[in-house]
Amino acid sequence: MKKINRKYTDEFKLMVVNDYYNSPLGVRAIAQKYNLPSKNYINNWERQLKKKGILPPDVTKPNKAAGRSKESIAYKDTRTPREKHYEAKIQILEAKIAYLESLESLKPFLKKKSKIRELKYKAIMNIELEHPIWLLCEIAGVSRASYYKYKKKPLKGNTKIDKLVIDIYNKSNKRFGYRSIKSTLNNEYNFIVNHKKIQRIMKENSIQSIVRKKYKKPKEQSIIKENILNRDFNSTKPGEKFITDITYIPTQRKMTYLCTIIDLFNNEPVAWTVSECQDKNLSIDTIKKIN
Repeated sequence: MKKINRKYTDEFKLMVVNDYYNSPLGVRAIAQKYNLPSKNYINNWERQLKKKGILPPDVTKPNKAAGRSKESIAYKDTRTPREKHYEAKIQILEAKIAYLESLESLKPFLKKKSKIRELKYKAIMNIELEHPIWLLCEIAGVSRASYYKYKKKPLKGNTKIDKLVIDIYNKSNKRFGYRSIKSTLNNEYNFIVNHKKIQRIMKENSIQSIVRKKYKKPKEQSIIKENILNRDFNSTKPGEKFITDITYIPTQRKMTYLCTIIDLFNNEPVAWTVSECQDKNLSIDTIKKIN
């Protein structure tokens, strides 16, 4: 069986070392708990984290030899072989789904077949914090060495404008599109660049602005009343039937609205209201004026 060389992040190393410090388990039990090949991993990680400044240099290993129970000497994995098998399968399936979704989101940027490998690397970069890198590389069919080599390679940007576009995009927390970047280049850097060139630079580096969801005002449920009048506009006495209408009156300042109520007996207005807002208050205020 081929041996898999796994790469562990500093966050994972710190979590393991802290667990070793704070739990009653010994170094061998901690290594077994996290499926580490050897207990030496924990000792090496402790030195590495201190060297990087992640762990304080004066922190010492806890003395766990005294008063340690038999249960704490070894970590007991209570999972059955079937449970372990299914958990491994679930992890692989989740990683495959996440990789395919990430790959699908990047397909609009694909122009040539020669960029398929680069697209795979970018798809892995989008989800590398959620799933093991070795598993994602295995799913994508690329080696981890080539992936890490690609990560170290700087973004495309040989010219000054290319670097400025990428820099402006990153400073905007990935919210600027080509229009905002073009405006920033023009106003702050005195660069007049065609928007198509900015779009090309963004496509080459697979960057796009984060689109905010537009707010949609919830629609109020309309209430349909019974048609009592039923187009019978004949009235035999005053105050029996009224009709209303709103007239738009344009002025120099803004549009003005006239709401009028007419008595069908003699077709004379009995109440009216003028307002600059066409809302429900316009109709309500007019109705209140009826004697």
